[in-house]
Amino acid sequence: MMDPNLFPSEENAMSLHLVQQSSQEEEFERLNFEGAPRIVVKPPGPASKVILDEQKKLDSNAIYYPIHYPAAFDEGRGCTLKDLDGNLFLDLIGASGVLSLGNSHPVIIEAITKQLNKLASILDCATVPRIELLKRLHEIAPGGLRGMNSKVLLGSPTGTDAVEAALKLARSFTGKQGILTFQGGYHGQTVGALAVSSKTTFRSVVPMMPLIYSAPFPYTYRWPFGNVVDEEDCKDSCLNYIDYLLTDPDSGIVDCAAVIIEPIQGEGGVTVPPKGFMKELQKICNEKSVLLIVDEVQTGLARTGKMWACEYDGVTPDIMCMGKGLSGTGIINAGIIYKKELDTWKHGAHVGSNRGSPLACATSCATIDYIRQQGLVERSEKIGNYILNQLQERLGTNKFVGEIRGRGLLLAIELVLDKKTKKPATELTEKIMKRLFERGVMVEDAGHFANCLRLIPPLTIPVSTIDSAMEIIEDVVKEVGSEIA
Repeated sequence: MMDPNLFPSEENAMSLHLVQQSSQEEEFERLNFEGAPRIVVKPPGPASKVILDEQKKLDSNAIYYPIHYPAAFDEGRGCTLKDLDGNLFLDLIGASGVLSLGNSHPVIIEAITKQLNKLASILDCATVPRIELLKRLHEIAPGGLRGMNSKVLLGSPTGTDAVEAALKLARSFTGKQGILTFQGGYHGQTVGALAVSSKTTFRSVVPMMPLIYSAPFPYTYRWPFGNVVDEEDCKDSCLNYIDYLLTDPDSGIVDCAAVIIEPIQGEGGVTVPPKGFMKELQKICNEKSVLLIVDEVQTGLARTGKMWACEYDGVTPDIMCMGKGLSGTGIINAGIIYKKELDTWKHGAHVGSNRGSPLACATSCATIDYIRQQGLVERSEKIGNYILNQLQERLGTNKFVGEIRGRGLLLAIELVLDKKTKKPATELTEKIMKRLFERGVMVEDAGHFANCLRLIPPLTIPVSTIDSAMEIIEDVVKEVGSEIA
Protein backbone atom coordinates (compact mmCIF):
# COMPACT_ATOMS: atom_id res chain seq x y z
CA MET A 1 0.00 0.00 0.00
CA MET A 2 1.16 3.54 -0.68
CA ASP A 3 3.39 5.03 2.01
CA PRO A 4 1.74 8.38 2.89
CA ASN A 5 5.17 9.80 3.65
CA LEU A 6 6.50 9.12 0.18
CA PHE A 7 5.45 12.48 -1.15
CA PRO A 8 3.92 14.89 1.41
CA SER A 9 0.87 16.72 0.11
CA GLU A 10 2.26 20.28 0.37
CA GLU A 11 5.47 19.34 -1.39
CA ASN A 12 3.47 17.36 -3.90
CA ALA A 13 1.24 20.32 -4.72
CA MET A 14 4.17 22.73 -4.99
CA SER A 15 6.30 20.41 -7.13
CA LEU A 16 3.36 19.56 -9.37
CA HIS A 17 2.61 23.25 -9.83
CA LEU A 18 6.18 23.79 -11.01
CA VAL A 19 5.86 20.87 -13.41
CA GLN A 20 2.60 22.22 -14.82
CA GLN A 21 4.12 25.64 -15.42
CA SER A 22 7.27 24.39 -17.08
CA SER A 23 8.10 24.57 -20.76
CA GLN A 24 8.85 20.86 -20.52
CA GLU A 25 5.23 20.18 -19.61
CA GLU A 26 4.05 22.25 -22.55
CA GLU A 27 6.38 20.26 -24.80
CA PHE A 28 4.98 16.98 -23.51
CA GLU A 29 1.42 18.16 -24.14
CA ARG A 30 2.28 19.07 -27.75
CA LEU A 31 3.48 15.50 -28.35
CA ASN A 32 -0.10 14.19 -28.01
CA PHE A 33 -3.28 14.33 -30.04
CA GLU A 34 -5.35 17.24 -28.80
CA GLY A 35 -8.67 16.39 -27.20
CA ALA A 36 -7.92 12.83 -26.10
CA PRO A 37 -9.72 10.86 -24.95
CA ARG A 38 -12.49 11.30 -27.48
CA ILE A 39 -14.81 8.51 -28.57
CA VAL A 40 -16.81 9.34 -31.69
CA VAL A 41 -18.10 5.79 -32.24
CA LYS A 42 -18.15 2.97 -29.71
CA PRO A 43 -15.13 0.74 -30.37
CA PRO A 44 -14.78 -1.26 -32.44
CA GLY A 45 -16.16 1.11 -35.05
CA PRO A 46 -16.98 0.01 -38.61
CA ALA A 47 -13.52 0.72 -40.06
CA SER A 48 -11.84 -1.13 -37.20
CA LYS A 49 -14.21 -4.09 -37.53
CA VAL A 50 -13.07 -4.68 -41.12
CA ILE A 51 -9.42 -4.92 -40.04
CA LEU A 52 -10.21 -6.96 -36.92
CA ASP A 53 -12.15 -9.47 -39.03
CA GLU A 54 -9.18 -9.73 -41.41
CA GLN A 55 -6.85 -10.23 -38.48
CA LYS A 56 -9.02 -13.01 -37.11
CA LYS A 57 -8.87 -14.82 -40.45
CA LEU A 58 -5.16 -14.32 -41.12
CA ASP A 59 -3.42 -13.94 -37.77
CA SER A 60 -2.51 -16.54 -35.17
CA ASN A 61 -4.95 -17.60 -32.49
CA ALA A 62 -2.11 -16.97 -30.01
CA ILE A 63 -2.44 -13.18 -30.19
CA TYR A 64 -3.82 -11.62 -27.02
CA TYR A 65 -4.20 -7.85 -26.93
CA PRO A 66 -6.99 -7.40 -29.54
CA ILE A 67 -9.26 -9.14 -27.03
CA HIS A 68 -8.81 -6.26 -24.59
CA TYR A 69 -8.34 -3.45 -27.10
CA PRO A 70 -10.72 -4.19 -30.02
CA ALA A 71 -9.73 -1.46 -32.45
CA ALA A 72 -7.50 -1.05 -35.48
CA PHE A 73 -4.97 1.62 -34.55
CA ASP A 74 -3.78 4.03 -37.19
CA GLU A 75 -1.61 6.67 -35.51
CA GLY A 76 0.14 7.28 -32.22
CA ARG A 77 1.45 10.48 -30.68
CA GLY A 78 2.96 10.60 -27.23
CA CYS A 79 0.61 8.77 -24.90
CA THR A 80 -2.38 9.03 -27.24
CA LEU A 81 -3.60 6.72 -30.00
CA LYS A 82 -6.02 7.16 -32.89
CA ASP A 83 -7.95 4.29 -34.46
CA LEU A 84 -9.27 4.05 -38.01
CA ASP A 85 -12.65 5.37 -36.88
CA GLY A 86 -11.18 8.57 -35.46
CA ASN A 87 -11.45 7.60 -31.80
CA LEU A 88 -8.71 9.02 -29.57
CA PHE A 89 -7.40 6.97 -26.65
CA LEU A 90 -5.18 7.71 -23.66
CA ASP A 91 -2.45 5.05 -23.73
CA LEU A 92 -1.51 4.16 -20.16
CA ILE A 93 0.30 0.97 -21.16
CA GLY A 94 2.93 2.22 -23.62
CA ALA A 95 3.24 -1.22 -25.26
CA SER A 96 3.88 -2.73 -21.80
CA GLY A 97 6.65 -0.25 -21.13
CA VAL A 98 8.36 -0.37 -24.52
CA LEU A 99 7.47 3.21 -25.44
CA SER A 100 9.57 5.11 -22.90
CA LEU A 101 9.07 8.37 -24.75
CA GLY A 102 5.69 7.54 -26.25
CA ASN A 103 4.80 7.25 -29.92
CA SER A 104 6.44 9.33 -32.65
CA HIS A 105 8.77 11.30 -30.41
CA PRO A 106 10.80 13.77 -32.49
CA VAL A 107 14.18 12.71 -31.09
CA ILE A 108 13.41 9.07 -31.94
CA ILE A 109 12.20 9.93 -35.44
CA GLU A 110 15.34 11.98 -36.04
CA ALA A 111 17.64 9.20 -34.79
CA ILE A 112 15.88 6.55 -36.90
CA THR A 113 15.86 8.67 -40.05
CA LYS A 114 19.50 9.68 -39.75
CA GLN A 115 20.74 6.14 -39.09
CA LEU A 116 18.45 4.46 -41.63
CA ASN A 117 19.97 6.64 -44.33
CA LYS A 118 23.43 5.33 -43.39
CA LEU A 119 23.39 1.72 -42.10
CA ALA A 120 20.52 -0.31 -40.67
CA SER A 121 21.99 -3.72 -39.77
CA ILE A 122 25.45 -5.33 -39.79
CA LEU A 123 25.34 -8.29 -37.36
CA ASP A 124 27.35 -7.49 -34.20
CA CYS A 125 30.16 -5.77 -36.08
CA ALA A 126 31.64 -2.56 -34.71
CA THR A 127 29.76 0.64 -35.53
CA VAL A 128 29.80 4.12 -34.00
CA PRO A 129 26.19 3.84 -32.67
CA ARG A 130 27.07 0.54 -31.00
CA ILE A 131 30.13 1.97 -29.25
CA GLU A 132 28.22 5.10 -28.25
CA LEU A 133 25.48 3.00 -26.65
CA LEU A 134 28.00 0.81 -24.85
CA LYS A 135 29.61 3.93 -23.38
CA ARG A 136 26.26 5.24 -22.18
CA LEU A 137 25.31 1.93 -20.57
CA HIS A 138 28.59 1.83 -18.68
CA GLU A 139 27.87 5.37 -17.46
CA ILE A 140 24.35 4.71 -16.18
CA ALA A 141 24.78 1.15 -14.88
CA PRO A 142 23.87 0.62 -11.22
CA GLY A 143 26.47 0.69 -8.45
CA GLY A 144 29.51 -1.47 -8.97
CA LEU A 145 28.62 -2.19 -12.61
CA ARG A 146 29.37 1.41 -13.53
CA GLY A 147 32.45 2.41 -15.48
CA MET A 148 34.92 -0.26 -16.49
CA ASN A 149 33.78 -2.79 -13.86
CA SER A 150 31.43 -4.53 -16.24
CA LYS A 151 30.88 -5.92 -19.71
CA VAL A 152 27.80 -5.62 -21.90
CA LEU A 153 26.30 -8.21 -24.20
CA LEU A 154 24.28 -5.95 -26.41
CA GLY A 155 21.55 -6.50 -28.87
CA SER A 156 19.34 -9.34 -27.74
CA PRO A 157 16.24 -9.03 -29.92
CA THR A 158 13.95 -9.03 -26.87
CA GLY A 159 14.06 -8.88 -23.10
CA THR A 160 13.23 -12.57 -23.11
CA ASP A 161 16.44 -13.30 -24.97
CA ALA A 162 18.35 -11.12 -22.50
CA VAL A 163 17.07 -13.45 -19.78
CA GLU A 164 18.20 -16.46 -21.81
CA ALA A 165 21.66 -14.90 -22.11
CA ALA A 166 21.80 -14.24 -18.37
CA LEU A 167 20.87 -17.84 -17.53
CA LYS A 168 23.39 -19.16 -20.03
CA LEU A 169 26.17 -16.95 -18.63
CA ALA A 170 25.40 -17.90 -15.02
CA ARG A 171 25.51 -21.61 -15.80
CA SER A 172 28.57 -21.27 -18.00
CA PHE A 173 30.57 -19.30 -15.44
CA THR A 174 29.66 -21.30 -12.34
CA GLY A 175 29.53 -24.74 -13.91
CA LYS A 176 26.29 -25.26 -11.99
CA GLN A 177 22.78 -25.77 -13.37
CA GLY A 178 20.25 -24.89 -10.66
CA ILE A 179 18.31 -21.61 -10.84
CA LEU A 180 16.16 -20.20 -8.04
CA THR A 181 13.29 -17.98 -9.14
CA PHE A 182 10.23 -16.39 -7.51
CA GLN A 183 6.53 -17.13 -7.57
CA GLY A 184 4.67 -14.38 -9.37
CA GLY A 185 7.72 -13.65 -11.51
CA TYR A 186 7.70 -13.25 -15.27
CA HIS A 187 10.79 -13.32 -17.48
CA GLY A 188 9.60 -14.19 -20.99
CA GLN A 189 8.20 -16.81 -23.34
CA THR A 190 11.12 -18.87 -24.66
CA VAL A 191 11.93 -22.18 -23.00
CA GLY A 192 14.56 -21.00 -20.51
CA ALA A 193 12.83 -17.71 -19.67
CA LEU A 194 9.50 -19.48 -19.38
CA ALA A 195 10.97 -22.04 -17.00
CA VAL A 196 11.95 -19.29 -14.55
CA SER A 197 8.53 -17.63 -14.90
CA SER A 198 5.60 -18.76 -12.80
CA LYS A 199 2.45 -18.21 -14.89
CA THR A 200 0.89 -21.66 -15.19
CA THR A 201 -1.13 -20.70 -18.27
CA PHE A 202 2.17 -20.35 -20.14
CA ARG A 203 4.11 -23.14 -18.44
CA SER A 204 1.50 -25.82 -19.18
CA VAL A 205 2.19 -25.59 -22.93
CA VAL A 206 5.67 -27.14 -23.17
CA PRO A 207 8.02 -29.18 -20.95
CA MET A 208 10.11 -26.95 -18.70
CA MET A 209 13.89 -26.66 -18.51
CA PRO A 210 15.04 -28.79 -15.55
CA LEU A 211 16.63 -27.78 -12.23
CA ILE A 212 14.47 -24.68 -11.75
CA TYR A 213 13.25 -23.99 -8.21
CA SER A 214 10.91 -21.34 -6.84
CA ALA A 215 10.46 -19.35 -3.65
CA PRO A 216 7.64 -17.03 -2.57
CA PHE A 217 8.14 -13.36 -3.41
CA PRO A 218 7.70 -10.98 -0.42
CA TYR A 219 4.16 -10.03 -1.49
CA THR A 220 2.85 -8.71 1.81
CA TYR A 221 -0.74 -8.39 0.65
CA ARG A 222 -0.90 -12.08 -0.33
CA TRP A 223 1.74 -13.86 1.75
CA PRO A 224 1.11 -17.61 1.20
CA PHE A 225 1.90 -18.68 4.79
CA GLY A 226 -0.91 -16.77 6.49
CA ASN A 227 -1.20 -13.14 7.52
CA VAL A 228 1.97 -11.27 8.39
CA VAL A 229 2.22 -8.48 10.92
CA ASP A 230 3.92 -6.03 8.58
CA GLU A 231 6.33 -5.74 5.64
CA GLU A 232 9.32 -6.43 7.88
CA ASP A 233 7.77 -9.70 9.02
CA CYS A 234 7.11 -10.68 5.40
CA LYS A 235 10.64 -9.74 4.35
CA ASP A 236 12.26 -11.74 7.14
CA SER A 237 10.08 -14.80 6.52
CA CYS A 238 10.94 -14.80 2.83
CA LEU A 239 14.67 -14.30 3.37
CA ASN A 240 14.81 -17.03 6.02
CA TYR A 241 13.12 -19.44 3.62
CA ILE A 242 15.55 -18.59 0.80
CA ASP A 243 18.47 -19.05 3.16
CA TYR A 244 17.07 -22.44 4.13
CA LEU A 245 16.66 -23.46 0.48
CA LEU A 246 20.28 -22.60 -0.30
CA THR A 247 21.69 -24.10 2.92
CA ASP A 248 19.83 -27.29 3.82
CA PRO A 249 21.20 -30.25 1.82
CA ASP A 250 17.71 -31.78 1.79
CA SER A 251 15.86 -28.69 0.55
CA GLY A 252 15.81 -30.19 -2.94
CA ILE A 253 17.92 -27.56 -4.69
CA VAL A 254 20.82 -28.99 -6.67
CA ASP A 255 23.93 -26.92 -7.50
CA CYS A 256 22.36 -23.47 -7.54
CA ALA A 257 24.09 -21.23 -10.08
CA ALA A 258 21.93 -18.12 -9.70
CA VAL A 259 18.88 -16.45 -8.24
CA ILE A 260 16.82 -14.45 -10.77
CA ILE A 261 14.42 -11.75 -9.61
CA GLU A 262 12.46 -8.73 -10.79
CA PRO A 263 13.16 -5.85 -8.38
CA ILE A 264 9.45 -5.04 -8.77
CA GLN A 265 7.25 -7.75 -10.22
CA GLY A 266 5.38 -6.47 -13.26
CA GLU A 267 3.12 -9.23 -14.57
CA GLY A 268 2.80 -10.41 -10.98
CA GLY A 269 0.83 -7.27 -10.15
CA VAL A 270 3.42 -4.52 -9.68
CA THR A 271 4.48 -6.11 -6.42
CA VAL A 272 7.04 -3.96 -4.60
CA PRO A 273 9.28 -5.84 -2.16
CA PRO A 274 9.83 -4.41 1.33
CA LYS A 275 12.67 -1.96 1.77
CA GLY A 276 16.00 -3.73 2.23
CA PHE A 277 14.83 -7.05 0.79
CA MET A 278 17.00 -6.90 -2.31
CA LYS A 279 20.05 -5.94 -0.27
CA GLU A 280 19.58 -8.87 2.10
CA LEU A 281 18.96 -11.23 -0.81
CA GLN A 282 22.24 -10.13 -2.36
CA LYS A 283 24.00 -10.81 0.95
CA ILE A 284 22.63 -14.37 1.03
CA CYS A 285 23.70 -14.94 -2.57
CA ASN A 286 27.22 -13.73 -1.82
CA GLU A 287 27.46 -15.98 1.23
CA LYS A 288 26.31 -19.02 -0.76
CA SER A 289 28.45 -18.23 -3.86
CA VAL A 290 25.29 -17.86 -5.95
CA LEU A 291 25.01 -15.22 -8.67
CA LEU A 292 22.26 -12.62 -8.46
CA ILE A 293 20.46 -11.91 -11.76
CA VAL A 294 18.23 -8.83 -11.64
CA ASP A 295 15.67 -8.61 -14.45
CA GLU A 296 15.20 -4.88 -15.17
CA VAL A 297 13.52 -5.41 -18.54
CA GLN A 298 10.32 -3.67 -17.40
CA THR A 299 11.62 -1.67 -14.43
CA GLY A 300 14.73 -0.11 -15.99
CA LEU A 301 15.45 3.21 -17.72
CA ALA A 302 13.69 5.64 -15.31
CA ARG A 303 10.49 3.61 -15.17
CA THR A 304 10.30 3.40 -11.35
CA GLY A 305 11.79 6.73 -10.31
CA LYS A 306 15.36 5.43 -10.41
CA MET A 307 17.38 4.68 -13.51
CA TRP A 308 17.23 1.05 -12.33
CA ALA A 309 14.84 -0.25 -9.66
CA CYS A 310 17.61 -2.20 -7.89
CA GLU A 311 19.09 1.18 -6.93
CA TYR A 312 16.36 1.61 -4.31
CA ASP A 313 18.26 -0.90 -2.17
CA GLY A 314 21.72 0.03 -3.42
CA VAL A 315 22.16 -3.38 -5.06
CA THR A 316 24.79 -4.21 -7.67
CA PRO A 317 23.61 -7.30 -9.58
CA ASP A 318 26.08 -9.85 -10.84
CA ILE A 319 24.06 -9.85 -14.07
CA MET A 320 21.35 -7.38 -15.07
CA CYS A 321 18.85 -7.81 -17.91
CA MET A 322 17.73 -4.80 -19.97
CA GLY A 323 15.05 -4.41 -22.63
CA LYS A 324 11.65 -2.87 -23.40
CA GLY A 325 12.22 0.87 -22.86
CA LEU A 326 15.89 0.78 -23.86
CA SER A 327 15.26 1.94 -27.42
CA GLY A 328 12.22 4.03 -26.54
CA THR A 329 10.36 2.69 -29.56
CA GLY A 330 9.27 -0.47 -31.34
CA ILE A 331 12.75 -1.04 -32.80
CA ILE A 332 13.71 -3.65 -30.24
CA ASN A 333 16.96 -3.57 -28.31
CA ALA A 334 17.91 -5.52 -25.21
CA GLY A 335 20.89 -7.13 -23.54
CA ILE A 336 22.71 -7.83 -20.30
CA ILE A 337 25.36 -5.99 -18.32
CA TYR A 338 27.43 -8.05 -15.92
CA LYS A 339 30.49 -8.02 -13.69
CA LYS A 340 33.71 -8.06 -15.66
CA GLU A 341 35.05 -11.22 -14.00
CA LEU A 342 32.12 -13.22 -15.40
CA ASP A 343 33.21 -12.54 -18.98
CA THR A 344 34.71 -15.98 -19.53
CA TRP A 345 32.51 -17.35 -22.28
CA LYS A 346 33.87 -17.99 -25.76
CA HIS A 347 33.33 -16.06 -28.98
CA GLY A 348 29.94 -16.86 -30.47
CA ALA A 349 28.49 -18.14 -27.20
CA HIS A 350 25.37 -16.01 -27.69
CA VAL A 351 24.92 -14.47 -31.14
CA GLY A 352 22.22 -13.68 -33.68
CA SER A 353 21.52 -11.95 -36.97
CA ASN A 354 20.11 -8.65 -35.76
CA ARG A 355 21.68 -8.04 -32.36
CA GLY A 356 22.57 -4.48 -31.56
CA SER A 357 21.79 -3.17 -35.01
CA PRO A 358 23.03 0.38 -35.69
CA LEU A 359 19.39 1.41 -36.01
CA ALA A 360 18.46 0.07 -32.57
CA CYS A 361 21.62 1.46 -30.99
CA ALA A 362 20.97 4.91 -32.45
CA THR A 363 17.44 5.04 -31.02
CA SER A 364 18.69 3.73 -27.66
CA CYS A 365 21.32 6.47 -27.49
CA ALA A 366 18.68 9.09 -28.30
CA THR A 367 16.37 7.68 -25.61
CA ILE A 368 19.03 7.60 -22.89
CA ASP A 369 20.23 11.11 -23.75
CA TYR A 370 16.68 12.47 -23.63
CA ILE A 371 15.94 10.77 -20.29
CA ARG A 372 19.07 12.31 -18.78
CA GLN A 373 18.72 15.75 -20.33
CA GLN A 374 15.05 16.10 -19.40
CA GLY A 375 15.43 14.73 -15.86
CA LEU A 376 12.91 11.98 -16.50
CA VAL A 377 14.22 9.81 -13.66
CA GLU A 378 13.29 12.45 -11.10
CA ARG A 379 10.10 13.32 -12.95
CA SER A 380 9.01 9.68 -12.95
CA GLU A 381 9.28 9.58 -9.16
CA LYS A 382 7.35 12.82 -8.66
CA ILE A 383 4.62 12.08 -11.18
CA GLY A 384 4.31 8.50 -9.91
CA ASN A 385 3.79 9.72 -6.35
CA TYR A 386 1.21 12.20 -7.63
CA ILE A 387 -0.71 9.36 -9.33
CA LEU A 388 -0.51 7.21 -6.20
CA ASN A 389 -1.92 10.05 -4.13
CA GLN A 390 -4.68 10.65 -6.68
CA LEU A 391 -5.65 6.99 -6.74
CA GLN A 392 -5.58 6.77 -2.96
CA GLU A 393 -7.78 9.84 -2.56
CA ARG A 394 -10.22 8.76 -5.25
CA LEU A 395 -10.38 4.99 -4.68
CA GLY A 396 -8.69 4.18 -1.37
CA THR A 397 -11.99 3.58 0.43
CA ASN A 398 -13.71 1.80 -2.45
CA LYS A 399 -14.98 -1.59 -1.27
CA PHE A 400 -13.41 -3.36 -4.27
CA VAL A 401 -9.94 -1.80 -4.02
CA GLY A 402 -7.66 -4.04 -1.99
CA GLU A 403 -4.36 -2.23 -2.49
CA ILE A 404 -2.87 0.61 -4.52
CA ARG A 405 0.87 0.30 -5.08
CA GLY A 406 3.84 0.95 -7.30
CA ARG A 407 6.87 3.12 -7.85
CA GLY A 408 7.39 5.82 -10.42
CA LEU A 409 5.35 5.17 -13.53
CA LEU A 410 4.77 1.48 -12.83
CA LEU A 411 1.56 1.28 -10.81
CA ALA A 412 -1.31 -1.05 -10.01
CA ILE A 413 -4.74 -1.19 -8.40
CA GLU A 414 -5.51 -4.63 -6.98
CA LEU A 415 -9.23 -5.38 -7.04
CA VAL A 416 -10.93 -7.77 -4.63
CA LEU A 417 -14.52 -8.86 -3.99
CA ASP A 418 -14.04 -8.63 -0.24
CA LYS A 419 -11.35 -6.66 1.59
CA LYS A 420 -11.31 -9.10 4.50
CA THR A 421 -10.96 -12.34 2.53
CA LYS A 422 -9.06 -10.65 -0.34
CA LYS A 423 -10.91 -12.81 -2.86
CA PRO A 424 -9.63 -11.71 -6.28
CA ALA A 425 -12.08 -9.76 -8.45
CA THR A 426 -10.95 -11.14 -11.80
CA GLU A 427 -14.21 -10.68 -13.68
CA LEU A 428 -14.68 -7.22 -12.22
CA THR A 429 -11.19 -6.27 -13.44
CA GLU A 430 -12.02 -7.46 -16.94
CA LYS A 431 -15.28 -5.47 -16.96
CA ILE A 432 -13.51 -2.32 -15.77
CA MET A 433 -10.84 -2.66 -18.44
CA LYS A 434 -13.52 -3.06 -21.10
CA ARG A 435 -15.49 -0.06 -19.85
CA LEU A 436 -12.33 2.05 -19.61
CA PHE A 437 -11.49 1.23 -23.21
CA GLU A 438 -14.97 2.25 -24.28
CA ARG A 439 -14.32 5.56 -22.51
CA GLY A 440 -10.97 5.94 -24.28
CA VAL A 441 -8.50 4.87 -21.56
CA MET A 442 -6.19 1.89 -22.04
CA VAL A 443 -4.82 0.07 -18.99
CA GLU A 444 -3.39 -3.43 -18.69
CA ASP A 445 -4.28 -6.34 -16.44
CA ALA A 446 -1.76 -8.07 -14.19
CA GLY A 447 -1.53 -10.06 -10.97
CA HIS A 448 -1.66 -13.69 -9.96
CA PHE A 449 -5.39 -13.76 -10.69
CA ALA A 450 -5.46 -11.07 -13.42
CA ASN A 451 -7.19 -8.86 -10.86
CA CYS A 452 -4.93 -5.80 -11.05
CA LEU A 453 -5.25 -2.73 -13.24
CA ARG A 454 -1.69 -1.88 -14.29
CA LEU A 455 -0.49 1.53 -15.47
CA ILE A 456 2.78 1.82 -17.47
CA PRO A 457 2.43 5.13 -19.30
CA PRO A 458 5.23 6.80 -21.28
CA LEU A 459 7.66 8.80 -19.15
CA THR A 460 6.50 11.91 -21.02
CA ILE A 461 2.86 11.69 -19.95
CA PRO A 462 1.58 15.23 -19.24
CA VAL A 463 -0.03 16.08 -15.90
CA SER A 464 -3.20 17.20 -17.69
CA THR A 465 -3.49 13.73 -19.24
CA ILE A 466 -3.02 12.11 -15.84
CA ASP A 467 -5.81 14.22 -14.36
CA SER A 468 -8.19 13.24 -17.18
CA ALA A 469 -7.29 9.56 -16.80
CA MET A 470 -7.68 9.59 -13.01
CA GLU A 471 -11.16 11.08 -13.27
CA ILE A 472 -12.27 8.45 -15.77
CA ILE A 473 -10.71 5.57 -13.82
CA GLU A 474 -12.48 6.74 -10.66
CA ASP A 475 -15.82 6.99 -12.46
CA VAL A 476 -15.54 3.60 -14.14
CA VAL A 477 -14.39 1.69 -11.02
CA LYS A 478 -17.32 3.13 -9.06
CA GLU A 479 -19.77 2.64 -11.92
CA VAL A 480 -18.91 -1.01 -12.59
CA GLY A 481 -18.66 -1.76 -8.88
CA SER A 482 -22.15 -0.40 -8.27
CA GLU A 483 -23.55 -2.74 -10.90
CA ILE A 484 -22.49 -5.83 -8.98
CA ALA A 485 -22.74 -4.54 -5.41
